[in-house]
Amino acid sequence: IQTRQLLEGVRVANRVGHIFKATIDLHVTLEVPVKKEKLIYLCHAATLLKVVENIYHRRSSDTAQNIFYIIQLLQSQIEKRLVPLKAQLEADLPAKSKTSSLSIFNLPFARSGKDMDTKILDSLASVVLALKMLHGNFNEKRKIILSLALDTVNSIKGGLLEEDRLKISSLVSELELITEINSFVEAVTDCSFLYWRREVMPTLFSMTYAQAEGTHQLQFVVNAFNDGVKLLKRGNAEDHVIAAYEQEIENALTDEVIKPLCRDIETDLRLHVHSAHLKGAVTVNPTRTGVRDLYWLVHMNPLRLTSKHICIKTRVETYLNAAFYNHAAMAPNNWKTYCEMRHLAEQKYGLELDDIHLPAQTLEQGVDVLDIMRNIHVFVSRYTFSLNTQVFIEKVSNTHDRKYINTIGAKHVANSIHTHGTGIMSTAVNFTYQFLAQKFVLFSQFLFDDHIKSFLVKEQHFWKESKEKEYPVIRADKLNKDIKKLGLTDDGLSFLDQFRQLISEMGNALAFVRMVRLGLLHHSSSTSGFTHAVKRKLGFEETAKELNMHPEAITAGRILDMTLESQDMGIEQKNYFAILTDVFAQELKSNGSFHLREFYLIIPALMINSVESMLQSKDKIFKRARDANNALLTDDGLVLGIAYILKVLDQDKQFDSLHWFDCAKRYFASEKARVEDEFDMDNIGSGMNGLHVWSQKLASISEVEVRNMQLVAKRLSSCFIELELMEYTFSTARVLIL
Repeated sequence: IQTRQLLEGVRVANRVGHIFKATIDLHVTLEVPVKKEKLIYLCHAATLLKVVENIYHRRSSDTAQNIFYIIQLLQSQIEKRLVPLKAQLEADLPAKSKTSSLSIFNLPFARSGKDMDTKILDSLASVVLALKMLHGNFNEKRKIILSLALDTVNSIKGGLLEEDRLKISSLVSELELITEINSFVEAVTDCSFLYWRREVMPTLFSMTYAQAEGTHQLQFVVNAFNDGVKLLKRGNAEDHVIAAYEQEIENALTDEVIKPLCRDIETDLRLHVHSAHLKGAVTVNPTRTGVRDLYWLVHMNPLRLTSKHICIKTRVETYLNAAFYNHAAMAPNNWKTYCEMRHLAEQKYGLELDDIHLPAQTLEQGVDVLDIMRNIHVFVSRYTFSLNTQVFIEKVSNTHDRKYINTIGAKHVANSIHTHGTGIMSTAVNFTYQFLAQKFVLFSQFLFDDHIKSFLVKEQHFWKESKEKEYPVIRADKLNKDIKKLGLTDDGLSFLDQFRQLISEMGNALAFVRMVRLGLLHHSSSTSGFTHAVKRKLGFEETAKELNMHPEAITAGRILDMTLESQDMGIEQKNYFAILTDVFAQELKSNGSFHLREFYLIIPALMINSVESMLQSKDKIFKRARDANNALLTDDGLVLGIAYILKVLDQDKQFDSLHWFDCAKRYFASEKARVEDEFDMDNIGSGMNGLHVWSQKLASISEVEVRNMQLVAKRLSSCFIELELMEYTFSTARVLIL
């Protein structure tokens, strides 16, 4: 079976090759152009020839192991048909010495008895020689001798039957083919004639790419045109001629396969990203346009040319890297879109693309950190801090009729550090310390005020004498209202409102220190990608000195050591909050600030005041009147400031003993349920009694009252959500202060 397969493959390739060559030659001779739809068959023919060659090449080791047994099998079949003839000739030779007639020869050959004996001996010798050539290695000499011997045997009339003669001739042909199987395969699959018809090369490459199964055919089509190099080498062509032909193949591949593939992948990525962001903007119907899986084309093995390899994946990655970088450079505001396309290319096509570094080096640097430090008192009053997103957001009232709001994040700080250096961290801590020192003076003055002190002393007596384990919301709300009765400013702010703003500004200052710290880490992480992580025993300067290098190299080593040392300082995990906490805690304890001991008792009223203010500010976001200028999106600086002051005054345990958040959430939930029960019509029973109660309740409540109760329930629900959000933020702030 294996013999038949080996021979059949060569025959099929031979027939395909003849048809391929004849088709092209006929079109050239008759000057008839090949239609584009017919070229696909020529492409299949070239692919089939190189597939056959590839199969024989891949199975060459198995063929080499079995070819000896195949040759022995064919030799035995030939010998099987020659042995009877040998026996017959051996039997006729002594018979001729007794009688003058030979039954196996025709009369025209019988000239004399001696001549006939010679014919028989020659025939017998030819058969014996042929049998002898069938034993041993079947080389070229044995092949020639066997052919001559069989020609002599075939000339014996009446010696072999016609069927045996044809069978022996077929077996000898197969034996010659098997012994030279590699040469025959190379000859019948040779496509070097395509060198003279290389004008069809771009079309065949384009058609191969357009086909769904083109991934598997592309390398074979390239191999077919690579055979032209063999023709040039056989003709002793110069090296530049061979290089020019190879470059022509590479150019055709680039223009007809790689560039269309790059454009298709980029288009697909754009459609995916735009369809996710712009609903209805991109409409793709797979039933009409079809679906092509380009993944396997990207990840196919590198295409082999004569002296080089072409990696399609690398070419596509280079194209997309350049495209994304150029587009992001021309439109920096779209850098995020190209980052999404880069991640999508990695997930869908397995492409390893470079990061788009442009946003870190764009002209949009934001506010300079040094300007913020010099005017930190202005910054903390004009910006609010979002602890969740770690971003400072400008207040709407400070936009001055602008249509946008400024934000400051870690990337802006990292850009400033890139400009001014890592020493900016110590400067930020020093400025913040000076600012907090001023604010603690105002903080102490507020709590030292006689009115505020009397309120807090009263709350202290109540809490000591109270048997309840939770601080009631009613007293916190009463304290808020009592302080408001002391007077209002021209802007309608109470003393507690101003105290709340004071603590918010302190929290914003602490958040600014954390923002600078995050920016420093961001800057250090971005620059650490260019340094080695291994710890060095000697610095670059000392190493340069030991190697007796040039003084300029020693200077460069010293500068590099200073840069790396600065980077290591930026990565150090130093807790600046703990430093600022310890400094003020020692200062306040040494001054004997006894009036600050009741600070934790004003926090519930402070939070009630903050909830009311935040709800009013959020309601103003949707208004277009002048009140919209007082809208706020967040004010997490307050909870950060409260957590910091509790840590400085060491009153965390006292505040936790109030169980404030649990009591407040339970209060607002119960109040909301009570209001909803007043106009709930679902739990009044059924039957005539239920109908009577329902009619009385409906008559006692007017439509205005129902609307007011709905507004009250909505307000209580908003207070509950805002207080719960404040609890979560406060827990996060306390973790940061630790």
